[in-house]
Amino acid sequence: MSDSELIVPIEQALWPKGVARSLSGVLRNLGDKHGNLVIVAQPAKGYIMVKGPAEKIEEAKPGLRAIIEEHFPDADCPEELLEGPVEVSQAQPAEPAPMPPASPASPASPPASASAAAASASVQTRKAPLSTIPKQEGAEKIVIEGTPCIGRKIRPASHRASPDLLWECIRKSSCFVRPGGVNKRRFSAEPGNLLGLHSLQFSGLANDKALDVRPKKVGKKESIELVQSAAKTTLRHRPGSILISSGLNKCKKKGLRRLDREILGTSYRPALHKLARLKYLKIRSSFKKPKPRATQRLRPA
Repeated sequence: MSDSELIVPIEQALWPKGVARSLSGVLRNLGDKHGNLVIVAQPAKGYIMVKGPAEKIEEAKPGLRAIIEEHFPDADCPEELLEGPVEVSQAQPAEPAPMPPASPASPASPPASASAAAASASVQTRKAPLSTIPKQEGAEKIVIEGTPCIGRKIRPASHRASPDLLWECIRKSSCFVRPGGVNKRRFSAEPGNLLGLHSLQFSGLANDKALDVRPKKVGKKESIELVQSAAKTTLRHRPGSILISSGLNKCKKKGLRRLDREILGTSYRPALHKLARLKYLKIRSSFKKPKPRATQRLRPA
Protein backbone atom coordinates (compact mmCIF):
# COMPACT_ATOMS: atom_id res chain seq x y z
CA MET A 1 0.00 0.00 0.00
CA SER A 2 1.47 3.35 -1.06
CA ASP A 3 1.74 6.18 1.46
CA SER A 4 -0.32 9.35 1.18
CA GLU A 5 0.76 12.92 1.73
CA LEU A 6 -1.12 15.80 3.38
CA ILE A 7 0.16 19.36 3.02
CA VAL A 8 -1.08 21.84 5.66
CA PRO A 9 -0.17 25.37 4.45
CA ILE A 10 0.57 28.11 7.00
CA GLU A 11 1.57 31.61 5.91
CA GLN A 12 5.26 32.28 6.52
CA ALA A 13 4.56 35.59 8.28
CA LEU A 14 2.63 33.72 11.00
CA TRP A 15 5.52 31.41 11.99
CA PRO A 16 6.87 32.59 15.38
CA LYS A 17 10.60 32.78 15.93
CA GLY A 18 12.04 29.44 17.02
CA VAL A 19 8.74 27.57 16.64
CA ALA A 20 10.33 24.90 14.40
CA ARG A 21 12.58 23.80 17.27
CA SER A 22 9.66 23.37 19.68
CA LEU A 23 7.47 21.75 17.03
CA SER A 24 9.91 18.98 16.11
CA GLY A 25 9.44 16.99 19.31
CA VAL A 26 5.67 17.54 19.46
CA LEU A 27 5.14 16.44 15.87
CA ARG A 28 7.40 13.42 16.37
CA ASN A 29 5.35 12.28 19.37
CA LEU A 30 2.12 12.76 17.42
CA GLY A 31 3.47 10.68 14.52
CA ASP A 32 4.57 7.86 16.85
CA LYS A 33 1.17 7.87 18.53
CA HIS A 34 -0.63 7.25 15.22
CA GLY A 35 1.39 4.46 13.68
CA ASN A 36 4.79 6.02 12.91
CA LEU A 37 3.55 8.85 10.71
CA VAL A 38 6.14 11.20 9.25
CA ILE A 39 5.19 14.77 10.27
CA VAL A 40 7.71 17.46 9.33
CA ALA A 41 7.47 21.25 9.67
CA GLN A 42 8.95 23.33 6.83
CA PRO A 43 9.13 27.01 7.95
CA ALA A 44 11.07 28.07 4.84
CA LYS A 45 8.33 26.71 2.56
CA GLY A 46 5.41 27.60 4.83
CA TYR A 47 3.71 24.26 5.40
CA ILE A 48 3.59 21.10 7.53
CA MET A 49 3.82 17.76 5.71
CA VAL A 50 2.20 14.56 6.96
CA LYS A 51 3.10 11.29 5.24
CA GLY A 52 1.72 7.83 5.91
CA PRO A 53 -1.43 5.71 5.44
CA ALA A 54 -4.58 7.69 4.70
CA GLU A 55 -6.49 6.19 7.66
CA LYS A 56 -3.75 7.13 10.12
CA ILE A 57 -3.61 10.66 8.72
CA GLU A 58 -7.35 11.10 9.35
CA GLU A 59 -6.89 9.92 12.95
CA ALA A 60 -4.02 12.39 13.54
CA LYS A 61 -5.93 15.46 12.24
CA PRO A 62 -7.54 16.45 15.60
CA GLY A 63 -4.17 16.33 17.35
CA LEU A 64 -2.48 18.30 14.57
CA ARG A 65 -5.29 20.89 14.69
CA ALA A 66 -4.73 21.37 18.44
CA ILE A 67 -0.98 21.80 17.91
CA ILE A 68 -1.54 24.48 15.24
CA GLU A 69 -3.99 26.37 17.46
CA GLU A 70 -1.43 26.39 20.29
CA HIS A 71 1.74 27.29 18.38
CA PHE A 72 0.14 29.49 15.64
CA PRO A 73 -2.41 31.65 17.49
CA ASP A 74 -2.85 34.08 14.58
CA ALA A 75 -3.32 31.43 11.87
CA ASP A 76 -6.79 30.26 10.95
CA CYS A 77 -7.58 26.57 10.99
CA PRO A 78 -6.43 25.17 7.59
CA GLU A 79 -9.11 23.74 5.34
CA GLU A 80 -7.22 20.44 5.24
CA LEU A 81 -7.89 19.94 8.98
CA LEU A 82 -11.57 20.91 9.08
CA GLU A 83 -14.20 18.41 10.06
CA GLY A 84 -15.41 16.17 7.26
CA PRO A 85 -13.72 14.15 4.56
CA VAL A 86 -10.82 15.92 2.92
CA GLU A 87 -9.11 14.65 -0.15
CA VAL A 88 -5.58 13.44 0.54
CA SER A 89 -3.15 13.51 -2.33
CA GLN A 90 -1.93 10.00 -3.09
CA ALA A 91 0.71 9.24 -5.67
CA GLN A 92 -0.55 6.66 -8.19
CA PRO A 93 1.13 5.33 -11.28
CA ALA A 94 0.11 7.25 -14.38
CA GLU A 95 -2.15 5.36 -16.75
CA PRO A 96 -0.71 5.02 -20.23
CA ALA A 97 -2.37 7.22 -22.80
CA PRO A 98 -4.41 5.41 -25.50
CA MET A 99 -2.40 4.62 -28.59
CA PRO A 100 -3.84 6.24 -31.73
CA PRO A 101 -3.96 4.14 -34.85
CA ALA A 102 -0.67 4.21 -36.69
CA SER A 103 -0.70 5.90 -40.07
CA PRO A 104 1.40 4.53 -42.91
CA ALA A 105 3.04 7.93 -43.47
CA SER A 106 4.60 8.27 -39.97
CA PRO A 107 4.73 4.94 -38.13
CA ALA A 108 7.15 6.19 -35.37
CA SER A 109 5.19 9.30 -34.30
CA PRO A 110 2.41 7.69 -32.13
CA PRO A 111 4.80 5.97 -29.65
CA ALA A 112 6.73 9.20 -29.19
CA SER A 113 3.56 11.20 -28.42
CA ALA A 114 2.34 8.50 -26.00
CA SER A 115 5.64 8.49 -24.06
CA ALA A 116 5.61 12.31 -23.85
CA ALA A 117 2.04 12.29 -22.49
CA ALA A 118 2.94 9.64 -19.90
CA ALA A 119 6.03 11.60 -18.83
CA SER A 120 4.03 14.83 -18.41
CA ALA A 121 1.36 12.97 -16.43
CA SER A 122 3.97 11.49 -14.07
CA VAL A 123 5.53 14.94 -13.49
CA GLN A 124 2.12 16.38 -12.61
CA THR A 125 1.46 13.48 -10.23
CA ARG A 126 4.74 14.05 -8.36
CA LYS A 127 4.09 17.77 -8.00
CA ALA A 128 0.47 17.39 -6.92
CA PRO A 129 1.07 17.84 -3.15
CA LEU A 130 2.87 21.16 -3.67
CA SER A 131 -0.08 22.60 -5.60
CA THR A 132 -1.97 23.16 -2.36
CA ILE A 133 0.62 25.68 -1.11
CA PRO A 134 -0.79 29.21 -1.60
CA LYS A 135 1.35 31.69 -3.50
CA GLN A 136 1.50 35.30 -2.43
CA GLU A 137 0.67 37.41 -5.44
CA GLY A 138 0.31 41.15 -5.69
CA ALA A 139 2.37 41.82 -2.55
CA GLU A 140 2.69 45.49 -1.67
CA LYS A 141 6.14 46.93 -2.36
CA ILE A 142 7.41 49.27 0.34
CA VAL A 143 10.19 51.71 -0.52
CA ILE A 144 12.23 52.99 2.44
CA GLU A 145 13.20 56.60 1.85
CA GLY A 146 16.08 58.53 3.36
CA THR A 147 19.60 57.53 4.29
CA PRO A 148 20.43 53.81 4.58
CA CYS A 149 19.48 52.28 7.93
CA ILE A 150 21.90 50.45 10.20
CA GLY A 151 20.56 47.34 11.87
CA ARG A 152 20.07 47.28 15.63
CA LYS A 153 22.80 45.03 17.04
CA ILE A 154 20.97 43.44 19.95
CA ARG A 155 23.17 40.87 21.65
CA PRO A 156 21.48 38.48 24.07
CA ALA A 157 22.71 38.92 27.62
CA SER A 158 24.96 36.18 28.92
CA HIS A 159 22.76 35.54 31.96
CA ARG A 160 19.52 35.50 29.96
CA ALA A 161 17.94 32.13 29.14
CA SER A 162 16.73 31.15 25.68
CA PRO A 163 13.29 32.39 24.54
CA ASP A 164 11.92 28.83 24.39
CA LEU A 165 12.93 28.14 28.00
CA LEU A 166 11.48 31.44 29.24
CA TRP A 167 8.23 30.74 27.42
CA GLU A 168 7.90 27.31 29.04
CA CYS A 169 8.33 29.00 32.44
CA ILE A 170 5.66 31.68 31.93
CA ARG A 171 3.35 29.72 29.67
CA LYS A 172 1.05 28.47 32.46
CA SER A 173 2.12 30.66 35.39
CA SER A 174 2.24 34.28 34.28
CA CYS A 175 0.70 37.08 36.33
CA PHE A 176 0.01 39.02 33.14
CA VAL A 177 -2.51 36.48 31.80
CA ARG A 178 -6.06 37.81 31.85
CA PRO A 179 -9.26 35.72 31.87
CA GLY A 180 -11.29 35.37 28.71
CA GLY A 181 -10.09 35.22 25.14
CA VAL A 182 -11.15 34.58 21.57
CA ASN A 183 -11.00 31.16 19.89
CA LYS A 184 -9.09 29.59 22.82
CA ARG A 185 -6.55 32.43 22.80
CA ARG A 186 -5.86 33.97 26.20
CA PHE A 187 -5.17 37.66 26.66
CA SER A 188 -1.97 39.08 28.16
CA ALA A 189 -1.23 42.48 29.73
CA GLU A 190 2.57 42.19 29.63
CA PRO A 191 4.49 45.18 28.23
CA GLY A 192 5.85 44.85 24.71
CA ASN A 193 3.04 42.55 23.52
CA LEU A 194 1.83 43.80 20.13
CA LEU A 195 -1.60 42.13 20.06
CA GLY A 196 -2.09 41.44 23.77
CA LEU A 197 -2.24 37.66 23.18
CA HIS A 198 -0.54 35.11 25.41
CA SER A 199 1.73 33.46 22.85
CA LEU A 200 5.45 33.07 22.19
CA GLN A 201 5.30 35.11 18.99
CA PHE A 202 4.05 38.31 20.68
CA SER A 203 5.46 37.87 24.18
CA GLY A 204 7.49 40.86 25.34
CA LEU A 205 9.16 38.92 28.16
CA ALA A 206 10.28 35.78 26.36
CA ASN A 207 11.51 37.35 23.10
CA ASP A 208 14.85 39.13 22.80
CA LYS A 209 13.23 41.71 20.49
CA ALA A 210 9.98 43.05 21.89
CA LEU A 211 7.76 45.18 19.65
CA ASP A 212 4.61 47.15 20.40
CA VAL A 213 2.69 50.20 19.20
CA ARG A 214 0.60 51.77 21.96
CA PRO A 215 -1.32 54.98 22.66
CA LYS A 216 -0.28 57.43 25.36
CA LYS A 217 -2.36 60.15 26.97
CA VAL A 218 -0.98 62.89 29.22
CA GLY A 219 -3.74 65.23 30.24
CA LYS A 220 -5.55 66.16 27.04
CA LYS A 221 -2.58 65.36 24.79
CA GLU A 222 -2.78 62.06 22.92
CA SER A 223 0.23 60.47 21.22
CA ILE A 224 1.45 57.15 19.77
CA GLU A 225 4.57 55.33 20.98
CA LEU A 226 6.79 52.66 19.45
CA VAL A 227 8.12 50.22 22.08
CA GLN A 228 11.28 48.17 21.43
CA SER A 229 13.88 46.28 23.42
CA ALA A 230 16.95 48.19 24.55
CA ALA A 231 19.94 47.68 22.27
CA LYS A 232 22.57 48.03 25.03
CA THR A 233 23.19 44.95 27.14
CA THR A 234 23.82 47.05 30.27
CA LEU A 235 20.30 48.50 30.10
CA ARG A 236 18.78 45.05 29.85
CA HIS A 237 20.15 44.22 33.31
CA ARG A 238 17.68 46.72 34.80
CA PRO A 239 13.99 45.76 34.78
CA GLY A 240 12.91 49.37 34.37
CA SER A 241 15.10 49.92 31.28
CA ILE A 242 14.49 46.69 29.35
CA LEU A 243 12.02 48.44 27.03
CA ILE A 244 12.49 51.84 25.43
CA SER A 245 9.76 53.92 23.81
CA SER A 246 9.92 56.56 21.13
CA GLY A 247 7.20 58.77 19.69
CA LEU A 248 5.48 58.21 16.35
CA ASN A 249 4.12 61.08 14.31
CA LYS A 250 0.33 61.13 14.11
CA CYS A 251 0.59 62.16 10.47
CA LYS A 252 -0.24 58.98 8.56
CA LYS A 253 2.50 59.36 5.95
CA LYS A 254 5.27 60.23 8.43
CA GLY A 255 4.22 57.67 11.02
CA LEU A 256 4.11 54.75 8.58
CA ARG A 257 7.44 55.83 7.09
CA ARG A 258 9.02 55.75 10.57
CA LEU A 259 7.61 52.25 11.18
CA ASP A 260 9.04 51.03 7.87
CA ARG A 261 12.50 52.35 8.77
CA GLU A 262 12.51 50.95 12.31
CA ILE A 263 11.20 47.48 11.39
CA LEU A 264 12.13 46.74 7.77
CA GLY A 265 15.11 49.07 7.46
CA THR A 266 16.84 47.58 10.51
CA SER A 267 15.44 44.01 10.16
CA TYR A 268 13.78 44.28 13.58
CA ARG A 269 10.98 41.65 13.71
CA PRO A 270 9.99 42.06 10.01
CA ALA A 271 7.34 39.34 10.40
CA LEU A 272 5.30 41.71 12.59
CA HIS A 273 5.57 44.67 10.22
CA LYS A 274 2.04 44.43 8.78
CA LEU A 275 0.47 43.97 12.21
CA ALA A 276 2.35 46.99 13.57
CA ARG A 277 1.13 49.16 10.66
CA LEU A 278 -2.43 47.96 11.17
CA LYS A 279 -2.35 48.71 14.91
CA TYR A 280 -0.90 52.17 14.23
CA LEU A 281 -3.79 52.97 11.90
CA LYS A 282 -6.33 51.65 14.43
CA ILE A 283 -4.89 53.80 17.23
CA ARG A 284 -4.76 56.83 14.96
CA SER A 285 -8.41 56.42 13.97
CA SER A 286 -9.43 56.05 17.64
CA PHE A 287 -8.18 59.59 18.32
CA LYS A 288 -10.78 61.09 15.98
CA LYS A 289 -13.70 62.53 17.88
CA PRO A 290 -17.16 61.99 16.38
CA LYS A 291 -18.80 65.09 15.01
CA PRO A 292 -22.04 66.11 16.72
CA ARG A 293 -25.07 65.56 14.57
CA ALA A 294 -27.26 68.57 13.85
CA THR A 295 -30.81 67.99 15.03
CA GLN A 296 -33.71 69.53 13.15
CA ARG A 297 -36.40 71.21 15.15
CA LEU A 298 -39.93 70.50 14.13
CA ARG A 299 -42.03 73.52 13.33
CA PRO A 300 -45.22 73.83 15.29
CA ALA A 301 -48.27 73.04 13.24
